[in-house]
Amino acid sequence: TDRDKLYAAREFVKSRVLEPFTLLEVARHCGLNDFKLKKGFRELFGTTVFGYLNEVKMNHALELLRDTARPVADVADSLGYSEAANFSKAFKKHFGRLPKDIRYHD
Repeated sequence: TDRDKLYAAREFVKSRVLEPFTLLEVARHCGLNDFKLKKGFRELFGTTVFGYLNEVKMNHALELLRDTARPVADVADSLGYSEAANFSKAFKKHFGRLPKDIRYHD
């Protein structure tokens, strides 16, 4: 069913969080056209495909910051950000705190 295909799409996104991909690749992987993927994903999960990808990326970043001693710039780079400042801005928008504050205040 389309529902099963949407769950497969979500797993595909989660498994490729550190690799670039297109919406068309996700749609092909799960056997839906891009319209059904976008519409169905939003209806079922309450977010867009790339909104979900951002959620997974930010949670991965949070884990790295809490569980490792990797510098913020390293974490940003591992998530595909070319500039640590852009990562910090996205992280703060998502969590309401800067990445550097996670390690030192939690």
